[in-house]
Amino acid sequence: MEFITRYIGNIPVYIYQTKKIKTVNISLEYIMDFKKEHYYNVISLGDYFPTGSIKYNTKQKYANAISKLYSPQIYYSEDINRYFHIISMRDTYINGKYLSSKNHDKRNIEMFKDVFFEVNHQYKEFPYTKKRIINSLKNFKNNGVSYSEIKACEISDRFYPYNITYEEKIKLINDFSLESVKEFYDYMLKKAYKMLFIIGDVSLDIIDYFSFLPEYINNNDSINISDLNRYVDEYKFEGILENKENNDYSETRLCLSYHYEFSKITLKNMIIRSFFSYIFVNSNNSYLFKALRTDNSICYNVSGYYVNNFFYISLGINENNYEITRKIIEEELKKFINDDISDELI
Repeated sequence: MEFITRYIGNIPVYIYQTKKIKTVNISLEYIMDFKKEHYYNVISLGDYFPTGSIKYNTKQKYANAISKLYSPQIYYSEDINRYFHIISMRDTYINGKYLSSKNHDKRNIEMFKDVFFEVNHQYKEFPYTKKRIINSLKNFKNNGVSYSEIKACEISDRFYPYNITYEEKIKLINDFSLESVKEFYDYMLKKAYKMLFIIGDVSLDIIDYFSFLPEYINNNDSINISDLNRYVDEYKFEGILENKENNDYSETRLCLSYHYEFSKITLKNMIIRSFFSYIFVNSNNSYLFKALRTDNSICYNVSGYYVNNFFYISLGINENNYEITRKIIEEELKKFINDDISDELI
């Protein structure tokens, strides 16, 4: 996978031109050192966008806007990876070459700017965000999805020094405020190291539509990547840890945890992290969704996410399908690793 490198100011832009996909995939990555006090600020930014923006300050305005652009997926994701945070501002939209839509790249990227950079610091829905997070934290055992994922993280996280306990989370959530979110947002824009990825059947001229970026961000005062790369992943683990619990949930929740090497921030690692989960799990056209849901109808839902140096696959299944589900996931993961992927699927 050969990327073309360009710069907007001092922000590196990596462009991969391919005709194999019909979408344009944009990911603006922010990399910064891990701090416990930022934990809920990082999480809550996911609610801050898009209705925290000035232009799309209601869900109805946002829904009307994306409907005119053929429903792009504009979203925020975060990953706490050992000693650093990786935060992503993402946009995936249908390539304008397949639509009768003028200035399609420009209009989508303008919306990307309006959602993530033209923010309204008078965000009225914050009290509901905080209440939702508190209720989720206090009642996680009653939710099969969150409980299974938290238990999987607990088994994996115990190998890391910064694992945040339940008691610490309660204290952090009590200190968490709209002001702290604003401060973190400004800190992120200033101190995080930024990288922009663009993948799709695009021309290099697409970066002209990002000419607004230096107005908001640069890498002048950003953390030095070499400071983060001083850490060595000393995690050593052999074999499989397995935990089963009986609960009164309406479905069986299966959460699988895979350790991977990501102790250094390199272009290759960032590419893998940015796009593997989407291609392999997190879309209705993904490799695993097709194998489990479309071809075999043995799962209700499936998603993937990163925490620390682990990739998690979370899904809802019938208890009787546990063994076959595990088998299919392992087989499909091996195919993916061995590059046994058809052009049609890509």
